[in-house]
Amino acid sequence: MRKILAVLLPALMLVGGMGVKVYAADNDSFTITAQVNSTLAIVCMRSDDVTPYGTWAAGQKPLSAATPMLLTEVVKIVNTSTVAINLSGTAANSAAWSADTAIGVNKYMLKLKSYAAAPADDATLATALNTATAVVTSTIFGNIATPATNSFLYVQFTNPTASTSGSGQSIGVTITATVL
Repeated sequence: MRKILAVLLPALMLVGGMGVKVYAADNDSFTITAQVNSTLAIVCMRSDDVTPYGTWAAGQKPLSAATPMLLTEVVKIVNTSTVAINLSGTAANSAAWSADTAIGVNKYMLKLKSYAAAPADDATLATALNTATAVVTSTIFGNIATPATNSFLYVQFTNPTASTSGSGQSIGVTITATVL
């Protein structure tokens, strides 16, 4: 029996040592790319929710006259954004007049104010517009904290103190939505 073990044991060790391999630990990785599905989208509409806003005909007024919008002239900002937004406005220069924070010769003033719901009456609106901040370049005039909620925008336009142009002027107003 000793003889068998003496021959068998080295043979088993030789065969066993050949079949056993020890490997070091290994790993790999992968990357996850994710994006939040959010959109910024607004449209300026008339209160009927069908007609794009187009033009507010402020009419012919005397020099230095402030003309506030009436409740019925509202610009409804239809907000389909999926995030809370700031609303800012930029007033463009016309052929003869430029936007400013105060009226002057060939300088008009534009004020914007937004509401979650329309004010009670035209007088309340006019008072609020009088104290609103004048808009020249990218002035934030309101925000919509809840996504997909609309806002109601009202405007006050004030004529220059004097004009070197004898014709009516068209003023462009750009409303921009940015993430709040």
